Amino acid sequence: MTVHALIVDLFGTLVAKWPNELSVARKRRMAQAAGVEERVFRDAWGKRWLDRELGIVSLERCITEVLGTVGVSPSPEMVRRLCEVWTGPVTDHLKTWRSEAVSALQRLRAAGLQVGLVSNAGPEVPSIFRSGPWSELIDAAVFSCNVGAAKPDRRIYTSVCEALSVSAKNCVYVGDGGDQELQGALEVGMTPVWLRVEAEIAKEGVPEGAAAWAGLVISTFDELDEHVWACN
Repeated sequence: MTVHALIVDLFGTLVAKWPNELSVARKRRMAQAAGVEERVFRDAWGKRWLDRELGIVSLERCITEVLGTVGVSPSPEMVRRLCEVWTGPVTDHLKTWRSEAVSALQRLRAAGLQVGLVSNAGPEVPSIFRSGPWSELIDAAVFSCNVGAAKPDRRIYTSVCEALSVSAKNCVYVGDGGDQELQGALEVGMTPVWLRVEAEIAKEGVPEGAAAWAGLVISTFDELDEHVWACN
C-alpha cells in the first residue's frame, strides 16, 4: 500500500493530552461564577457533552440551557463570562504543539504527503485551532461538532478522506487511542498507529480504546517516518 496522507488526532497527539484536573477546575470555576453547587453543575454539564461534541448546541446555548435546568436564568454577560472560563484553557493548550509533531508534519508534507486532522471536539475548538500557530500544516481539519459524527463513527474518517480526495486505505492514522479512534480508523481501512506517551499515561492513565490495542505503536512522532515509508 502507498501512503498518500497522514491523518492525526488533536488532543493527546498534536498537543498534550487534556489534563483531567483542568477539566475539573474549569467546571468548578463555572459553577462558582454562576452561584451553583459544583456537583449539581457538573452533573448537569456532563449530560450535554455529546450534544456539544456533535454540534447539536453551541457553547452559549449549552451554558444557558444547563443553568436553566438548575434554576438559574443567566444574563448575556454571565453567559459570555462562562464561555471565557471554558474556552480560555483550550486556547492556551492549543498554542503549544509537540515540537516533534511539527517537525514530522513538515518533513512528510515536504515529501508530498497530505495531512488531515480528525478530532472529537466541542464547538469552541475549530476556530481556536485554526487561529493557532501551526494550523497551516493541516490540509484538511474535520471536527465532530462540524460533521455531526464523532470517533469511532466511520463518517468522521470518511469526511477527512473526502476533503483530501484520498482513499482510507492510503492513509496512516496517528492518535493517543481515546474514543476507540484506532479501532475506528482500522474499520475504514486506514493503518492506525498508537502514540503512547509514557509521561502522560503515568498521569492520566491509558485511554480505554488503547488498552487492548495490538497494532503499531510509537512513543514519539520522530518514530513515525519508518512506519509511513514502510508502507510505501
